[in-house]
Amino acid sequence: MSALVMVCKSDRVELLCDAALYDPIGGTVGAIHSKLAPLPELNCVMSGRGPIPVMWITAYVASLSAKSFDEVVANFEAIRAQAATYNNGDVPAEEWDRADIGFIGWSKSRSRPEAYMSLGKGSPDSDVAPGSLSPCDVGVFAGASVAVVSAFIDSVRENPDAFDAGTDGLAIMELLRREARPLSDEPGARVGFSVGGYVELATVTRERVCVRAIHEWPDELGKPIMPEPAMAEA
Repeated sequence: MSALVMVCKSDRVELLCDAALYDPIGGTVGAIHSKLAPLPELNCVMSGRGPIPVMWITAYVASLSAKSFDEVVANFEAIRAQAATYNNGDVPAEEWDRADIGFIGWSKSRSRPEAYMSLGKGSPDSDVAPGSLSPCDVGVFAGASVAVVSAFIDSVRENPDAFDAGTDGLAIMELLRREARPLSDEPGARVGFSVGGYVELATVTRERVCVRAIHEWPDELGKPIMPEPAMAEA
């Protein structure tokens, strides 16, 4: 699964995401591709964890049915439900329901940057009802250890405006990359590393949406993700 990091500041909201798509059975990188869906007409960026087509289709439905970021927030559960009707069978129904979808944007009605997360069934990151929408001022969604996530969130919440995506953001992404975890929700699933490819940073302000790559890892297609510290400790 992907690693998503979201931080709301006073004048912007930032989202960091990795770009590795992997084979949970073989434990190898299947593709390296962006997992961000910019929606500039809505002043919004969407991302996801789990089957990425779920996020792309949900973003497509949001672009058709909403006229603003505020409408995406107000109607997200309906948007997510409608997106499921577009599934042509490429994603099994049980996998579709497990997808996590996060998005950031600027609320015109509340005049502030905002971030939200909609978790799928069986998500290791929360016990909230699957599909329900939760606001998130600072969040890490990666199935990572509680200690790593809590330490990051506590430190950033002290002063979100001091958060620097190029240093603090990459530091937490590196920690998430080095954590081995089950590569699927199935019992007895292969354990390995799943954060890789490159790191993208999405930024939304009152005026615009910006997406750019800020770091690249030396991962290769058809091979497992092997962070250097993990290799040294093996």
